Amino acid sequence: MTRVDQDADGVTLTAKDTATGEVSTVRARYAIGADGGSSSTRAAVDCSLLGDTNDVTWIVIDCKVKRWWPDRDFLTFWSDKERPVVDIALSAGNHRWEIPLKPDETPANYPTSAEVWPLLKALGVTERDVDIHQHAFYRHHVRMADTWRRGRVFLAGDAAHLMPPWAGAGMQTGMRDAHNLGWKLARVITGELPESWLDTYEAERRPNAAFYTGLAVQLGRVIKQELSEEEQAAMNAVPQDTVTPFEPPLIAPPVLEGGWIRGPLGDASIVGRMIPQPIAGDTVGRMGRLDDLLGSGFVLLGADVDPAALLTEQEKSAWDALGARYVAVRPKTAYTQGPDELVDLDDVILPWLSRYGVRAVALRPDKFVAAADVSGLAVPA
Repeated sequence: MTRVDQDADGVTLTAKDTATGEVSTVRARYAIGADGGSSSTRAAVDCSLLGDTNDVTWIVIDCKVKRWWPDRDFLTFWSDKERPVVDIALSAGNHRWEIPLKPDETPANYPTSAEVWPLLKALGVTERDVDIHQHAFYRHHVRMADTWRRGRVFLAGDAAHLMPPWAGAGMQTGMRDAHNLGWKLARVITGELPESWLDTYEAERRPNAAFYTGLAVQLGRVIKQELSEEEQAAMNAVPQDTVTPFEPPLIAPPVLEGGWIRGPLGDASIVGRMIPQPIAGDTVGRMGRLDDLLGSGFVLLGADVDPAALLTEQEKSAWDALGARYVAVRPKTAYTQGPDELVDLDDVILPWLSRYGVRAVALRPDKFVAAADVSGLAVPA
């Protein structure tokens, strides 16, 4: 891609074939720059990348596995003040190590694989275990674009935010960007949602990307042995007396802090949370994951009650305009009472709603809670 031009109706992308030199153009209503940390899209639409870059250069060593060794399948961070190591089993028989260079070293010290081998052998990895496929150099970034949207062009993934590798969260954060933007764009393009919905993309994704960036920085300090005992104790502390059960941050579901939601946020609120994913059943005995049974649209769920009965006429009209379903969740000890109901076979959904003191919630297509009856089930602004 060599050029991005926008007008009131769409985006024109100019591309050059690097093999033949042929220049072509593509016309689209919207464009997404998901082209990595050195994003040419970001530069083309005049977005700035704000933040810092660490002074330490790292070598990334990609290898082809020749034989199995003990614990090869474990993602391992080797904690060391001088040379911490990221040790990652990849797919398709590949393995990667990331190792910092010492202050007196530069990439020029590692021109070929022959100079790289001593780094691996120091970890107990030899030519019997792997073949070195390639190696490259990079620095850790803590950066984020000043805006993730310019008109009809959006940034996603590393083009929008860069974080160190310590939390292993860069790819997942980019996938969440893509999903959030994807389901909204699809509905805007088909006319199911107004274009104003696209304004919620950055409002919803930026706080989550910032959270994982901060988490990665702190984990890096642990692995590099930079934390004081007091800081480490605080990081390991498990919150007490909370409504939400504690889950380690790396595996806890994401939570919305803004965007298309209404109602209070915080530990005691269900708003902004992602619904669990148990096995449920429908009225004729079909069983499956909750996502599959709910479908891909807007859904209001009631705890052993028809959620439509809790809405005013005006509220229901607004949800009807979004094509929402109204589903009562029944306990498995009771009879279903209508055709569009679900049975809580795993006894997960009803206790989850009860924990937050709600009778009904409104779910977005991405399964985040947009509203709850305790703070009002009207369609969010």
